[in-house]
Amino acid sequence: MASGAAPRPSRGPLPRRLLLTALPLVLAFCVGLLVLGTGLHPRPGTVQCPGEVISGRDGEETPGPMRPGDTCALWDHGRHGGMRSYGQQRAIQLRDARRLAWIGGAVCGVVLLGSCALVVRHRRRRTPADT
Repeated sequence: MASGAAPRPSRGPLPRRLLLTALPLVLAFCVGLLVLGTGLHPRPGTVQCPGEVISGRDGEETPGPMRPGDTCALWDHGRHGGMRSYGQQRAIQLRDARRLAWIGGAVCGVVLLGSCALVVRHRRRRTPADT
């Protein structure tokens, strides 16, 4: 600091209202990061069937994740809703993971933009006596 420069005024503690506004934004940002991380890093190599897994070898129902050659029997409120192959189910899961990544990124982006807008608004509303 130069000898002739005036000391910077202290800003003091943040207003309580600003802190109460920031808390939900921080929580929303954390949720967005969680959703983004879930979309970017799905469980590797695991293809889950939302219905019943039918083994390709013997046509029997098998528990656990799908394996290549298995078929997924989908049920809609007790009625047969269709069949999916291993490749189809894997493609659907990857699409859903990409969708989660986009949603998480959008939530984080909106929260960051909203936070910036609140900071700008807070700085503009300050009176000259506050500085």
